[in-house]
Amino acid sequence: MARPEISKLRVWGQRKPEIRIEIEPYLLERHDLTIKQIVGIIQQASLRFQAGTLKTEGGDIVLRADDLAHFGGDYRDISLLEIRDGSKVRLDDIATITDGYGDEEIVARFDGNPTVGMEVLIAQRENLLQISKAVRETITDFEPQLPPEIQIASWGDSAGYISERLSLLRTNAFQGLLLVTVILAIFLNARLAFWVAMGIPISAAGAIFVSGTKWVDYSLNDVTTFGLIIALGILVDDAVVVGESVFEERAKEKDPILGTENGVNKIAVATVFGVMTTIAAFFPMLLIENAIGKIFASFSGIIILALLFSLLKSKLILPAHLAHLSLDAPASEPSGMPTISAVGIPT
Repeated sequence: MARPEISKLRVWGQRKPEIRIEIEPYLLERHDLTIKQIVGIIQQASLRFQAGTLKTEGGDIVLRADDLAHFGGDYRDISLLEIRDGSKVRLDDIATITDGYGDEEIVARFDGNPTVGMEVLIAQRENLLQISKAVRETITDFEPQLPPEIQIASWGDSAGYISERLSLLRTNAFQGLLLVTVILAIFLNARLAFWVAMGIPISAAGAIFVSGTKWVDYSLNDVTTFGLIIALGILVDDAVVVGESVFEERAKEKDPILGTENGVNKIAVATVFGVMTTIAAFFPMLLIENAIGKIFASFSGIIILALLFSLLKSKLILPAHLAHLSLDAPASEPSGMPTISAVGIPT
């Protein structure tokens, strides 16, 4: 907990310390004592006592005069009786005192050995990868201080799983960018293909940015990254349709801005309803009100955000770029031998 990256820790498997005092009945009768009397003597010999409060400029200081018995040896020396000859009857004389642990219904073991586990918990806005690194560094520094019969090990680390999921998201995004750019460049135009493919990083970045705000409050975890991976396949669908329509209308219309407007208006209704129907398919998951529903909500919510940014990009950002972009093929130079034009001079 001294590491700033770690804020929550739950310890499990610890056995509760217990001091057991087992009194012999015949010894009670010999000394004319009762269990109630012994309990009262023990409470008087091991107590918490608050002696008041000291008020200072820096705050109040509570004064205590505690005389608690913490270990079995402290209880053994408690005096029960004082005999006429000056000798005393101690608790150890009439009872067996065991300094051990209480009876637990659950026994924690790791690799068959008794263990104490420490579960590092992740808060909503904390970085799992940084926390995992801090835990590993702490284990490395602390392990040399342990005796040979005690070992420490890391188990159940989710950082590797999250790293693999983020790597998969990065790989899929790169492959999607490459495929969209290459295919559109082959059939339409390389510059148009570039701006259409930009819909993938812009939509994903917008969804991640909004999901981290206090209004949405989603974290980047295995559920939301899975949602982004699912959304990658449909993020540029409307942008591809808009780009193809603009390319076709620009071939008919000399004015690039008017041609872009005609291309966008031609398929505006169809693409908007196409995105909305996809959003409608994921929206019911946001309405489930239980623990599983919260998981589904983050999954569908990140997809919906990515689709909305994709729609915004295809209807506003993409046309603004295409309207000022030359989509005509560069004029080719005439091939063959150069020709010489002769000018006739009248005589």
